[in-house]
Amino acid sequence: MLAAFALAAAVAAPVDWLALPIASYNSDDGLAGGVVVQAQWLGRVAPYKAALGAQVLFSTAGVQSHYLRLDVPRLFGTPLRLWVGAEYHRELNAPYYGLGNDSSSNVADHPGVFGEHPFSYLRRYPQGSIAFTLPFSNSGVRLSAFARYLRLHVEAYDGSLLALERPPGSEGGEELSFGFGVLLDRRKGEAMPTEGYLLEAALRGAQQGMASEHTYLGGTARAMGFVPIGSRIVLAARIVGDALTPGTPLFELARFGGVDPLEGVGFIGRVKALGTAEMRVRLADARLLDRRVTFGAVAFIDTGRVWQLQGNDGRFLPARVPPRVRAAARRRHLVGALRELLHHLRQLLLTRAGQKRRFSSAFSTARVRSRTPSLARMLETWFFTVRSATPRALPISRFE
Repeated sequence: MLAAFALAAAVAAPVDWLALPIASYNSDDGLAGGVVVQAQWLGRVAPYKAALGAQVLFSTAGVQSHYLRLDVPRLFGTPLRLWVGAEYHRELNAPYYGLGNDSSSNVADHPGVFGEHPFSYLRRYPQGSIAFTLPFSNSGVRLSAFARYLRLHVEAYDGSLLALERPPGSEGGEELSFGFGVLLDRRKGEAMPTEGYLLEAALRGAQQGMASEHTYLGGTARAMGFVPIGSRIVLAARIVGDALTPGTPLFELARFGGVDPLEGVGFIGRVKALGTAEMRVRLADARLLDRRVTFGAVAFIDTGRVWQLQGNDGRFLPARVPPRVRAAARRRHLVGALRELLHHLRQLLLTRAGQKRRFSSAFSTARVRSRTPSLARMLETWFFTVRSATPRALPISRFE
């Protein structure tokens, strides 16, 4: 209801919009097609009065991925910012290689595992989320509060590792989680930062019996920095850590918290750490359909570590290369790759009062990077960006 009132208050403003088709194929999930749409109601409020994004995606094998998301930077003219979203996903090959850092994608390492889907399972879920941030004057400090409701259905394939191990949460169920945090945002340009830094610390948790089947508490810390080298090169780095209490369900073990969480990573465990370094190069500028288009390239390197704290996490070094990455040459997880690409497209448009139309996105001509961060995925990726100041429009490596 609050989101409906906020959108109604903005619709009188001029609107800019963009719709893009989606098409992809792989042998596991079939031929996929759909559309993603972004609309922005413009005005004197930077960067817009409201933005509404939607996606519809189906595949011939039965995969589905749909969402509807609303962003209101100044709710009813106040400094309070609102994000609200509703989603539905159906995945046929959600990955599971075990808990902790010492997991393996070799069937021989798991006695009792067999069949065509040894390291995957089917899951489907509706999800709703809401988040608020409140700034303190011009200091860059913002307080955040957020909540998420998830109703998860899981089907473990016969002979799969998930059917053998049955970790908490592998039976699915519902969860209502809450969280709060604090951010210090000193970036220059939220969508594609050119300098500055962002720091975040956040807590989240759920209580059994309060629309949840599990009780847990978790904390996330994140730091990102951006350094310009001349006018065309930006160096960036990110460190993020996440820790959860015993008994945390499976679907939360593969997630980093915060006001804009990182979900679906291949690191599954109670404690996780990721590190990323990136170099972006702006190669050329052009005009396309009355819009300024920037062509560029990005190179990045990621690594990480996960602990389940059950005595089987292996040595601290070298950092773990997730089995999902090692197995990527054999098969690719369609939904994970598509969702990463579409995450870049969800905030595509921006028109400020008195400015020409601009929008922002990122594409790879070779492959979309998996959401599993790892040292093994270092490569150069070509992309193009239509510049904007749209918050939360991400480059390929998920730097915000």
